[in-house]
Amino acid sequence: MSSIALFMISTWFGVSLFFSFDVAPVLFDTLSTFLAGEVVAKIFPIYFGIGLFIFLLSFLLLFIGEKPIFKKTFFLFVLNIAIFISFLVFILPEASILKHTNYHEFLRLHAFSMVLNLLQMINSFFIILTLL
Repeated sequence: MSSIALFMISTWFGVSLFFSFDVAPVLFDTLSTFLAGEVVAKIFPIYFGIGLFIFLLSFLLLFIGEKPIFKKTFFLFVLNIAIFISFLVFILPEASILKHTNYHEFLRLHAFSMVLNLLQMINSFFIILTLL
């Protein structure tokens, strides 16, 4: 079970790095800020939804079959799951509103969301190390 979780989380980690440090910057360098923002706004719910699914499934697999590893990684899993839920339920809907009503507040929320996304990547890395 832990090898399946390791594969899923490692894949997620790679996708997160690629999207955050390659795809998104290229979009904003290539397209207008407005158009790039629209593209990213369409991708983010899928991105964070897939992340939530992967971490919930991995969490369940480790709970069922790998109790010692589950206990070691419990906090990191809960933190990542909470981050994904906060993006889907609070941050993305609020960003969508603020982008058109209060751009200064949108930029503050965007900065906070970048820190949260980086935190989930760091957590993912430590979970991977634990699963090796």
